[in-house]
Amino acid sequence: MSNNIGVYILCKGVKFTSDMVTGRTHGFTTSSYIDNPVYAIEYILREKMSIAGSRINTSSFDVLGNSTNGTRKSWKCAVNVLDDVSSTDLLDVIARQSSAALILGTNDVYKLVGLNTGSSAYTVTSGSIYTEYGLPKISLSNTPYDNIVNSVWVYYGAPSLNGRLQQSVYCADTNGDGTIESNITDVDGAPDGGTYTAWCASSIYRYNRVFTATIEATFIRDTATAEAFAKSFLDWRGFRRQIVNVSLIEDDTNRLLELGDIILVDDALVGTANRNIAQYMIVGKNRTEQLKDYPHLTELVCEEIPSSLQNPEPVILNIADDDVVIGSYAAVGEEEV
Repeated sequence: MSNNIGVYILCKGVKFTSDMVTGRTHGFTTSSYIDNPVYAIEYILREKMSIAGSRINTSSFDVLGNSTNGTRKSWKCAVNVLDDVSSTDLLDVIARQSSAALILGTNDVYKLVGLNTGSSAYTVTSGSIYTEYGLPKISLSNTPYDNIVNSVWVYYGAPSLNGRLQQSVYCADTNGDGTIESNITDVDGAPDGGTYTAWCASSIYRYNRVFTATIEATFIRDTATAEAFAKSFLDWRGFRRQIVNVSLIEDDTNRLLELGDIILVDDALVGTANRNIAQYMIVGKNRTEQLKDYPHLTELVCEEIPSSLQNPEPVILNIADDDVVIGSYAAVGEEEV
């Protein structure tokens, strides 16, 4: 099976297959053209990589792409793919430009995770944390300074994958032609209560420096999607956020946790404002081997998500051996996504 995609038109040139609509209530039919990046990813998995439907968590896709209430329901992508392109490379780019992560997790099943608020799958309690030499194995840190972005330009509208990007939007700390001024709570944002220009200005004031990202969004075709992507990018990169490293005594619930799952932390170490309130996304997971009298441990690396920021200051996915992540802010550079 080839992992290269030949000459065809992604999105607006293909329709939903029967396998993509049967038994689902996402609002699309086999007469619908695919112009949403969520279902473009699913189409590539099924039709270009021959991934069986049993290995695709369709519910995770519909949470994002459902035409009624999906968190990416209005995002649009379309581009001519004129050259042989690795399927995994293509998935990587589309997922990044959808503010999402495609995860190959338990039982080799693909799921798509939006980098935004989700329902909590587990609560870490003080009693579930493994204790070594009388001390709980939990530690805190912050995302690094070089992860901060408080001024962003998004170039989009290329007619083909390697074509010239024809349009742009930007958001910075001052108003001006082309500056995004939507309320920050519109798209998965922290509850700042102001505009994105204010969000950028607050970040610049806090860190006393402008951190600029110029993003070439080759699959984004319309202004609304470009602005939504810029907002989501700023949500995640505008401020440093809390990272929790914790080792849990394995149980039937935490051993099933996957990258992208959302948890709460009920422990005093995270602070009163965050304890059992702030949501954290699992970005790293490892299962230790059982040695002598020591139990199996579920080791998690979790990052505070934007909508949980109480006082911004308190995203890089640490991939365990048994997990594969395609597309995330982990590898997003300052120049290109």
